[in-house]
Amino acid sequence: MLARLLGQVVFRAEGPFPERFLNACRKENVPLQRVRRLPEGLSAEIPAGHFKALRLPAYRSRMRVRVAQKRGAGFVRHRYRKRWGLALGTLLTLGILWVSSLFIWNIEITGCLQVDAQEVKQLLETHGFHEGVFTPKMDVLRIRDAVLLEMPELIWMAINISGSYAEVQVRESVPKPEIVPEDCPQNLIAAADGTVLSATVKNGNAAVKAGDTVTKGQLLVSGVLDSKEEGLRLVRSEGQIMARIYDRFTLRCPSVMEEKSFSGRKTTHTTLNFFQFSVNLFKNGSISYSDYDTIKTVKRLSLFGVPLPISYVSVCYEETLFTTRPATEDEQRLLCEKAVADYIAAQYGAAEVLSLQTEMIPQEDGMSVQGELQAVTDIARAVPILSSRE
Repeated sequence: MLARLLGQVVFRAEGPFPERFLNACRKENVPLQRVRRLPEGLSAEIPAGHFKALRLPAYRSRMRVRVAQKRGAGFVRHRYRKRWGLALGTLLTLGILWVSSLFIWNIEITGCLQVDAQEVKQLLETHGFHEGVFTPKMDVLRIRDAVLLEMPELIWMAINISGSYAEVQVRESVPKPEIVPEDCPQNLIAAADGTVLSATVKNGNAAVKAGDTVTKGQLLVSGVLDSKEEGLRLVRSEGQIMARIYDRFTLRCPSVMEEKSFSGRKTTHTTLNFFQFSVNLFKNGSISYSDYDTIKTVKRLSLFGVPLPISYVSVCYEETLFTTRPATEDEQRLLCEKAVADYIAAQYGAAEVLSLQTEMIPQEDGMSVQGELQAVTDIARAVPILSSRE
């Protein structure tokens, strides 16, 4: 490596006595490297500072020495010794790279699951952490603490800076479970008609048992307790009342389908961003379409794989058209099935459906579906107990 830096010469010695040439070089302590025999003589490498020492061995052995190649930084420096602009340009480039490493060029936010990463980035910008900020005067710990205080959805944050690249790692907090105060008394009533299959009461006084038939609104578990020791008191009733429910319903279903299509008309707005500065490359920013889809494309420029603080943002607005047409028989059946599934989920949640019978009936302005449902579900619904003062 040192020889390459100082300079090295590859030469060819031509003549009838290469052995004499090698012996003469050894006698004169000439350092030869990578010696190879050639039909017309030999080739070898020698440090540039010892090249002139080949004159005496070549003269004594009647060999002719010719330079085949010059290698090393010394020859490059000698070749460009009068080109000061190149040296100044190199120094200027190195200086620019060093100065640019003191600024943040690219920010990447990782760890966001439910929280929007763009929202985190905007909050960081309000506290002075953005692309183009001067890093030596930036208090990363203060910015981190301020963001965590203003965004309770985050429980942990780390800002790691490597040169002009910054990675912001976040961890989201676990939502707190809903805590109902114990001093809020309540009853459990029936949310639907049905036959009780089992009654599990954790707190309160059970008003029904397995096999009882109940109607919607009937008291299932009472939060009013009366005992000789404590007297009359109100508690928070808790329990699970599983019942077989029977429900007949009629739903209206749409008879038309709405279709979305594109007209082919597009408008594209392009913006050039440099750090925090933006330059619009379009004249009119208004959109003449009433309905349109938006497609945003961000292209960041890079140099040798390193992202630069320059990006092109292209926003394409494509006009959309909505038309209606009569639904086919298969489509009407799918619409009715979806309406029934939505009704069961809204009324009974995750109920165990035992049987479901439906019938579609054509109407003048659409389609209706009549159904009979048998299912098993928890029909207990909590209602607060209001005191006389309330």
